[in-house]
Amino acid sequence: MSDDVLKAVLPALDLAAFQRQSDGSFISIAPRPAWFGRLVADMSFPFLGHILEEANQFWASGDEGRREWGPVAEVDESGSEFHYKVMAIAGANAQLLVFQ
Repeated sequence: MSDDVLKAVLPALDLAAFQRQSDGSFISIAPRPAWFGRLVADMSFPFLGHILEEANQFWASGDEGRREWGPVAEVDESGSEFHYKVMAIAGANAQLLVFQ
């Protein structure tokens, strides 16, 4: 799938998707939906806690597939609660973290 297709499809589905780099950092692979800005400014996702630890274990296993957590509840700066799911995806050539 081309980058252009991903950049169109992911925002249309209201998903925020990030590719994990070899150093453990993440880069956004498509424009992020507006709701995601309420969640995080730090792209290391420290608020994920044990979810990120479990995702790292999954990626380190070398297994392909998906692991899912949630729904997870967060409270934004205005005090509003919202919910989302987190998915760790592993394929032959990529490790992704997707927020729905």
